[in-house]
Amino acid sequence: MGDPRQGDFALGSVVDLNAAKHVQQLARDAAEKGARLRLDGAGAVGTILPPTIVDHVTASMAIYREESFGPIVAVIRAKDDEDAIRLANDTEYGLSAAVFSRDISRAMRVANRIK
Repeated sequence: MGDPRQGDFALGSVVDLNAAKHVQQLARDAAEKGARLRLDGAGAVGTILPPTIVDHVTASMAIYREESFGPIVAVIRAKDDEDAIRLANDTEYGLSAAVFSRDISRAMRVANRIK
C-alpha cells in the first residue's frame, strides 16, 4: 500500500479522510459485534489503508449493509445453498456475484436464483 505516484503499489488512497474513517469504523463495529478480523488493517497512513478481512459478518453489523468504498471485505458464511441464495439476494447493491463449486450443475442452479 502506498502512493502510486511514488512506486508500484497494489493499494492506493481512498478518496478522503472521511472515507478512511468510515472503513475503519466498519471494521470496529463488526469486531465489537463478534466478527473476527482475519487481516486487521493496522498501519493506516492518512487516506492510505491496508486491506482488512472481516470474517463471520452478520446482519447486525454495519458492513453487512453499507458500501465501504475501501480495501475491506466482509466474509458472510452461509449454512447451505438456500441460505447462500437468501444472503446473496439480501442487498440493495449487487454489482456482481460469483458462485464457486466443484459441481457445475449445482453452481448453475444457485447462480440462476441470485438476483
